[in-house]
Amino acid sequence: MIAIELKTSEFKPEHSQQLNWYLQLLDKTIKYPEDNQSIGILLCKTKSKLTVEYALEMANKPIGVATYNYRQLPENIAKYLPTEQEFEKLLQSNTDDK
Repeated sequence: MIAIELKTSEFKPEHSQQLNWYLQLLDKTIKYPEDNQSIGILLCKTKSKLTVEYALEMANKPIGVATYNYRQLPENIAKYLPTEQEFEKLLQSNTDDK
């Protein structure tokens, strides 16, 4: 099994520990005995190679960390999605409700 996590911020060591926990959960509850160990892929906006190296030394599951680039969606797709400002308002209203 593969767990993919997308972070909208720079890599932080706690991200690898969170993903490590998700992988442990997958292996203990969903994986079949004949399956290989689950693998984690963590996508972050930016990362420090040194921070990633130190953080992954503590992980006991296979985890890869990579960065991603955001590109503008084509107009024929973007018209069906909220704008960045609309999305931020939606997120803010959801956190205000809690």
